[in-house]
Order: sequence, then C-alpha cells, then structure tokens
Amino acid sequence: MQCHLKLRSQDKATGLQTVLQKYFPDYIAKNVLTVGDSPNDESLFDASRFPLSVGVANVLDYSDRLLHLPAYVTTAAEGDGFLELAHLLLRARQA
Repeated sequence: MQCHLKLRSQDKATGLQTVLQKYFPDYIAKNVLTVGDSPNDESLFDASRFPLSVGVANVLDYSDRLLHLPAYVTTAAEGDGFLELAHLLLRARQA
C-alpha cells in the first residue's frame, strides 16, 4: 500500500516551480520536461505550467479522473515507459 499525504494547496508542479526559481533561475518552465505516471502527478501535466509533459502508459488507467493529461504518453508502462522515454531523448539528442 502506498499513500501520499499533503496539504490541499500543495502539488508537484508548485514544488517544482519553487525549486526552479530558487536553484535554477535560468530555467523556464516551458523548457522543462516533466514525467509522471499517476494522479498525484497531474499538476505536472498542466500545459499552462509545464507544456512539455510525458506520462508513462499506465497513466491512461486514470485518464477519466484527470483534468490535465500529459502532452505525450509512452507505449510502455512503469519503468519500461521511462526507459522508452530515455531512449527517445537520447536518439533525439544524437539527431
């Protein structure tokens, strides 16, 4: 069993924006790739905050419950989905 406890006002996108502002002020959200796999990652899929978002395939299991969906979804789920994304990024970098 897994459980995420947080205040209603907290979400991952807000946390990431805070980290970017404090530690990486030269980075802008529209150039940051976010990755997630479940409802607790939904704020990272909000295109108005982070337009470059990826969900691994199992995020589609929750699509009926999500207001924001990722811009791209891998064909593989879980760890294999992350590996798929890593391979795509490496290939794009070499091109």
